Amino acid sequence: MTQTNRFEKAIATRCPKCSSPDTIRFGNRKAERGRLQTFMCKPCGFRFTVSPVKFVQYPPAAVATALESYNTGHTLVETAKIVAKRHRVKVPATTVHAWVKRYAPVCTFAQMRRQYSISPEDIIKSRKLEHGQVYNYRYHQLKMGIAAKKFPTLKQYLKWVRDNCPTDIFRVGNRCSNARIPRVAETLAQKPGILTEVLDNNAVKMVQMALSLAKRNADRHEAVQRFFLACDSATVATEVPVWLNPNEILKLGLPRSDVITGHIDIVQTRWNRIHVLDYKPELRTDAATVSQLYLYALALSTRLNVGLDRFCCAFFNDKRYVEFKPTVFGK
Repeated sequence: MTQTNRFEKAIATRCPKCSSPDTIRFGNRKAERGRLQTFMCKPCGFRFTVSPVKFVQYPPAAVATALESYNTGHTLVETAKIVAKRHRVKVPATTVHAWVKRYAPVCTFAQMRRQYSISPEDIIKSRKLEHGQVYNYRYHQLKMGIAAKKFPTLKQYLKWVRDNCPTDIFRVGNRCSNARIPRVAETLAQKPGILTEVLDNNAVKMVQMALSLAKRNADRHEAVQRFFLACDSATVATEVPVWLNPNEILKLGLPRSDVITGHIDIVQTRWNRIHVLDYKPELRTDAATVSQLYLYALALSTRLNVGLDRFCCAFFNDKRYVEFKPTVFGK
């Protein structure tokens, strides 16, 4: 299966004519950049193909690789060589430049990339965390420094985690993803409008591009996190470990428990808020998902000593982006 077809198998298949989600696979057609999956809308009969990089003769994965490589500090010529090596297609440096310019509204770090001198060896710092399973913790040096102007403790925490993050508590503690907060379910039932779906969100478009880099379903989180950290101007860190101690759990009025731990997929800073994001391939707007994000925000708020009113939570995939303010469930 080509990377193009693998990508198209994963992305949204809503009919572009009538917007119906009731579509089915309907063969494929040959194109310059490989065979494209064709879909048919059952209600209206319209046939179509989908791609995150329309009107480009190169595979979507080649375009995504170029954007990621360039935004991590490689020159245009170096980026073209990386694309050629990974995808076996020759791409002129001028074409890479055209892609950077064309997708700048989505890959918003491109503008900052032009303003600062960055090095591929220094721009992103990482550490593999052995927390029951391996988590690839990363933060972006430049964006972290910029974010520190409004959130100085965020920079301190991210650097501290890289050098001093504890291990034992992540192997024995309860997980945020398994915790259930009763008041979250109650509030959602009473006020379903507190979850806001943001239409035409940039994160959705970035996921669509990032998924072309995932060779297997198991690679999706890694691909999305890497692409966001490299290409999004607001993303500061990925797989950020957080926890709540037993005394903090009781103080916050949560059910009695040992340590509660978690790893935040993506941490962003924008609009004078810290945004806690979780990529959910199978997105569900249920109490379990909201409880997990709420605990993430609580834990990071506690670790940073930043008020919960300065946080925003969101979960998303390649089709939808849903957000909420964690303060609606209590501070």
